[in-house]
Amino acid sequence: MKVATRLGVGFGLVATLLAVVTGLGLNRMGVMREQMDEIIKVNNVETRLAAIMDLSITERALAMRNLILLTDDAEIQLERTRIEAQAKKYAEAQTRLARMFATLAGTVPEESALLEQIKLQDALARPLIAKAAALGVAKKGDEAYKVLRNEMRPVQKKWWDLLRELSALEEKQSAGAAAAAETSFAGARAMMLSFGALALLISVGAALLITRSLVRQLGGEPIYAAEIACQIAAGDLTVPIRTRAGDDSSLLFAMQGMRDSLAIIVGQVHASTATIATASSQIASGNLDLSSRTEQQASSLQQTASSLEELTSTVKQNADNARQANVLAQSASEVAVKGGAVVARVVDTMGSINAFSIKIVDIIG
Repeated sequence: MKVATRLGVGFGLVATLLAVVTGLGLNRMGVMREQMDEIIKVNNVETRLAAIMDLSITERALAMRNLILLTDDAEIQLERTRIEAQAKKYAEAQTRLARMFATLAGTVPEESALLEQIKLQDALARPLIAKAAALGVAKKGDEAYKVLRNEMRPVQKKWWDLLRELSALEEKQSAGAAAAAETSFAGARAMMLSFGALALLISVGAALLITRSLVRQLGGEPIYAAEIACQIAAGDLTVPIRTRAGDDSSLLFAMQGMRDSLAIIVGQVHASTATIATASSQIASGNLDLSSRTEQQASSLQQTASSLEELTSTVKQNADNARQANVLAQSASEVAVKGGAVVARVVDTMGSINAFSIKIVDIIG
């Protein structure tokens, strides 16, 4: 396997383990966030709404007491306005709480059941509160007190008890969610520590395996191999190379073979250089002898050239003489031709004379 592949596998394994640990941690953190949201955004809000409703009942009871006891119309009207404002706060809190119970998935049946009972007590209490308030405004305090004591008190007591039971249930759910969040945190911490330790062990193991494999492939430490390579590059072919017992495939083993081969090649080059030097000396000596002979041949060639020049001059003179002889021969030839013609005419003349002589003889004879 290539070094790059080994390193890639090792780092990829480490990255995968880190990704797994990170993913698990994020998952557990998401669970804890949901649990904390359940506590903060749900249970705490529901508890606060129940507390607002409880406080509204208390505030209306106090205002009702003041309304019955007061005699000043302005103060009585102020307490009546206070009762109405607290009734409005109660209604808003109850509506919001009912909406949360109806829409949130974490709502338990006990919460819905308690809220329905609270609504029932609210429906029973509202007309009684209005009746007592009207009597108080009319300054019929005794009658208003009787309504509150005989009719409103048992309804109000149960009303309070149901609200406090709901508050206790919300606090219990908050405590359960907090405990679940704590458990999730402890579990997430233990899981991340476990996977982190496992990732660390695997990473260390992978690093050791890769390092051991690389050292085995190199035959030693990389810095030692670099030093050997530098010495060989500097021309030191006697540098000792330490290899492990049984090592026949490492880089240092190959460098050892390269060093030995280079030493043999350099020795052969030295021997060849000596042979070439001897041959060069012999060639130089032969060149000197050849140079001497060449000078002698050049001198002979110069003499030959002089003789050739003389011969050329003689040949030229002979050629001129031959040319003159040729001219004379041509003149003699022309004379001979002319002489031949004269002889021919003489012969013809003699023939004519001979014939004429015969005729004369014949005439005489």
